[in-house]
Amino acid sequence: MRYDPLVLTNQAVAMQRIADYVRSGHVFWTSGEVPMVRAKALVYKFDRLYGIGRTRNQRATDRSHGVAGATLILYCPHTSDESPPTGKIRWVLLLSAGDNPAYAVEKLHDARDRATRLRWGDYELLQIARPGQLKPAWSWRLRQQAYDDFRHRIIQAIRHQNSFEYESVLDTLYRLPGFAGVRVQGKKLLHLYGVEWVRRFGERGHLQKRLRYVQRLKTQGTKLSILVKDIRYR
Repeated sequence: MRYDPLVLTNQAVAMQRIADYVRSGHVFWTSGEVPMVRAKALVYKFDRLYGIGRTRNQRATDRSHGVAGATLILYCPHTSDESPPTGKIRWVLLLSAGDNPAYAVEKLHDARDRATRLRWGDYELLQIARPGQLKPAWSWRLRQQAYDDFRHRIIQAIRHQNSFEYESVLDTLYRLPGFAGVRVQGKKLLHLYGVEWVRRFGERGHLQKRLRYVQRLKTQGTKLSILVKDIRYR
């Protein structure tokens, strides 16, 4: 396999890299999952047809000729090097404006349109206005259904005095990836938690931790060829 991409193993890193490419103009997207044993064939196809493995210099030449840039983000979590991932790899194909066969072959969406925002599990990528900035910035936030589920879970847990559940939901909130949009929602959910706690118990709750911030994350992953080899010989 000539092009041997990195399979990211940290969800926040994968989300950050996706946002990086969308921010750079790769706003057209499609996504899916592929079994580990078929991932190599998928990458070969996308490289042969769409040029996902083009070098930086080649991409610069392409842009000057009106050719769209294409990139593929691969993600598959695993807990240790001794236990390589199995199952499926999640992938996101991103393209910039221009000429590329992907526009005729793939069902591409525009991340800038509300109806076709790029979604990643419970999260969606969108442009959010920020104080002091003229242009909105790309960031992740919880999708509306996921946010509403959090609200319902908080209210039900505290009002029914389910100590295990309200500790669990609080722990989940503190572990949310700290992208700007997620943090705004997280603060609202923590406020709701505090209000419900006072209403039920008559005193302030135990909100001592702060929500996470996502700094620039180091790329964490494994070459696809290594993963495929590990699966083959397991």
